[in-house]
Amino acid sequence: MTIVGISTPSAATGRVIITKREILVGTVRRIGRNGPPYEVFGGVSETGDGKKQMRIHMIESDEDLDYPIEDILRDPLDD
Repeated sequence: MTIVGISTPSAATGRVIITKREILVGTVRRIGRNGPPYEVFGGVSETGDGKKQMRIHMIESDEDLDYPIEDILRDPLDD
C-alpha cells in the first residue's frame, strides 16, 4: 500500500508517494500498552520465513534491535 505524502514527486503523475515504512521512521512507540518506549529508525530486513522487520532503538536500554513491522503497527504511539 502506498500513501500520498511529503517526498519527491513522481515525474509521471506529479503526486508524491511514500510507503508505510517511511511513515514509521522517527515515531516513538511502546511495546504493548505499558512496555518500554522505542524509536523506529529504519532499515528493513526479512526473516527466514519472509516476515519484514525494521530497526528500532530501545530508548531506556540504549539497544538497537530488529523488530517485526506487524508488531510496530500494533504498538501504541508514545504520547
